[in-house]
Amino acid sequence: MKKQIIAIATIVIIILTIGCKGKYENGKELASEALLYIDQIIADSLKAKLQGDSEFHLIDVRQPSEFKKGFINKDFDYNFYLIPVNIPRGVLEFEIGNEDFWEDYYEDVPDKENTEIIIYCGDGNKGALAAKALMQLGYKNVKNLKGGLKTFNLETN
Repeated sequence: MKKQIIAIATIVIIILTIGCKGKYENGKELASEALLYIDQIIADSLKAKLQGDSEFHLIDVRQPSEFKKGFINKDFDYNFYLIPVNIPRGVLEFEIGNEDFWEDYYEDVPDKENTEIIIYCGDGNKGALAAKALMQLGYKNVKNLKGGLKTFNLETN
């Protein structure tokens, strides 16, 4: 009887150990999988869009402290009116459809079917996760800046 209890306990411990292990080791692995489901835009293409007349939302998903240090179009090198909206990754899903939030930016809530949304972060990983989350919420025209702000700065200086 004692051997059976030990055997059952061992099996339970093994099952719990295997069952509790996540599919991903870290956020970068999770972001890598997100890249399979999202569209990306390279820095040169974003620069061209900023110089053009097309309308889109540019969303920076970094923390406010990071945003204050610098963001795309900070010095108004491109379209004066296209300044990124800072919606940190942790609250994006809650603020993207919040009319009160968008009123502070004098903007309409992005339309899920038609509004083009370009997401960026520091290196592209949070942006990939953010883009996938917006797609899961039903936004149809979402892109992530490949390589994030670092790539944009490198390619456009």
